[in-house]
Formats: sequence, structure tokens, C-alpha cells
Amino acid sequence: MSPHRHDARIGKQAARYWSAADGDASWESNSHWRQGIGDDAFEEVGRDHWEIYQRFARALRIQTPGTVIEWGAGGGANAVAFAPTAQRFIAADISPDNLAECVRQVEAVCSTAVDSRHIDLADPDSATEGLRSACNTFLCLYVLELAAGVDAVRTILGIAERVLRPGGMALVQTKYHTGDSRTRGRPGWPTPATWR
Repeated sequence: MSPHRHDARIGKQAARYWSAADGDASWESNSHWRQGIGDDAFEEVGRDHWEIYQRFARALRIQTPGTVIEWGAGGGANAVAFAPTAQRFIAADISPDNLAECVRQVEAVCSTAVDSRHIDLADPDSATEGLRSACNTFLCLYVLELAAGVDAVRTILGIAERVLRPGGMALVQTKYHTGDSRTRGRPGWPTPATWR
């Protein structure tokens, strides 16, 4: 099978898995929903990423996150940490369920304007219409390791480049296995085998 056909097949499987909860508790956990991982873990995910952001922001002399877009917002764990100090928060995800939950979580903690953008994997750029050079911060956490191949990763990074204003910051995380047991996947984490 050619790499392109393999990536397309994996992309379709990923889209099916991530697009809707279907009452699956592990999906809610993998999507970082508060009820899927519990209050403490939900708060920890957002707090840890907020602290990483602050460390880099200080080094770059960035005062506030401004307009934030999170690519792969899930159930809002990062959103509730970033939105209270943001000017605007834009949640982007392939799952309408995730988008609704993320917006609900943000609205429960602050009055920051929150928008949602549905990501169509066949045309991810459509989720960024009207956002060229409109964002100060681009978040993409726990997403790239689940992308359907190198081209999908390049697309996401290209989107980050287009939506960020000059001087904006992208906080992008990629997990990978180095052979060390600390970097190995954990039981229950979604893999291409679970996307079927």
C-alpha cells in the first residue's frame, strides 16, 4: 500500500474515532473531558500547559495570550486555563461534541468570548476562514502524535503560521516513543488500532 493511501485510510479511521463520543467513556478520557478524567486531572492538564506557555511568554516578553486558538480543543482542559486571561478563545476540533463541551467549560469559568470552529479533515483550512493573522497564540497539544501522517502535521503547522499575527506564539506538543519506558504510550490511549 502506498504511503498516501495508508495515510488516507488512517485519516478516515481517526475521523470516525474522534468525531463523536458515542457514549464511550474512554473517548471522553482521551478527549480530556472533565467527567472523563476527573476534576483533578482536568485542572492539571490545563495548569501544566498554562505554566509552559507562561515560561515561554516571559522569555519572549509576551504580556498576555491575546486571541488564542486551540487546534484540537477536546473537552476544554486547556481552554479553562487559558481563556480567563485571553482576549478571545477559539476552540477548533473535529468533534461537535468536544466543541460544545469546551465552550460549556469556558463559559463556566469566565466571560471571555469563546468561539468554536469545526475541523473538516478533508479541508482543515476551512476552520480558519477569516482568521489569517488574527491570533496571538496557537495551541496544539496531544494532537500531532495522532495525525494521519507527515502531510497532516505539515498542514496543521501551516495553519498555525497563517493564523498567527507577527510576533505570535505557537505552543505545539509532540509525543513520541524514544525506547525509554517513560515515553511509551499508556494503556487506554487511542492508537490507530482503536480507531477502526
